[in-house]
Amino acid sequence: MPNHPTGDVCGSCCGSQVIYRFSRYRTLISTQVLAMIQSLTLAALALTGVIQVWHIIALSLLQGFINALDAPARQAFVPELVEHREDLANAIAINSTMINGARLIGPAIGGLLIARVGTAYCFLFDGLSYIAVIAALLAMKVKPWKNVVTDGNPLQKVKEGFVYAFSFPHAWCIYGGIGYSNN
Repeated sequence: MPNHPTGDVCGSCCGSQVIYRFSRYRTLISTQVLAMIQSLTLAALALTGVIQVWHIIALSLLQGFINALDAPARQAFVPELVEHREDLANAIAINSTMINGARLIGPAIGGLLIARVGTAYCFLFDGLSYIAVIAALLAMKVKPWKNVVTDGNPLQKVKEGFVYAFSFPHAWCIYGGIGYSNN
C-alpha cells in the first residue's frame, strides 16, 4: 500500500530526532510490528467487506508515519551491525540492493497475488510476512545501545533543518521531485 505523502513529510521531520534518541534496533522492531498491524487491519477490513475510502486514507497516512521512522532507523542501524569499518561500504550496498530489489520484485509478486487470490488476501499475506522480519530482528544479537545526550530542543532542531533545507531555492525543485517520485 502506498504511503500518504503527508505521513512521509510530517513523520520524516521528526524521524531523525527519534532515531538518535532511542535504540534503532527497538525502533525497527516497533515499526515492523506497527506495519504488520496496519496491513492486517487493512486485510481484515477488506476480507469482511466493510472497507471504506476513509479507512484506506487513514491506514495510508499511518503507513507514511511508520515508514518515515523505519527508513532512517534502518539506514542508521546498518553501521551498528558491521564489526569492521572496511566492511561498511559493502553492508550499505547490500542494504540498498535489498531495498531496491524489494521495490522491484514486491509489486510484481503483489500483482500476481492480486490476480490469483484478490486484494484482501494480498494484504493478509503482506501482514503475515512481517512475522519473518520481526523474528529475524529478534534473533539478532546487538550491542547494548548507548543513549547519546543531545543538546537543545528537538522541535528547534527540526525547525533549523527546515530553515537550512529551504534556504536554497534551487533545492526546492529537487525536494518536490523526490516527494513526487516517492509516492
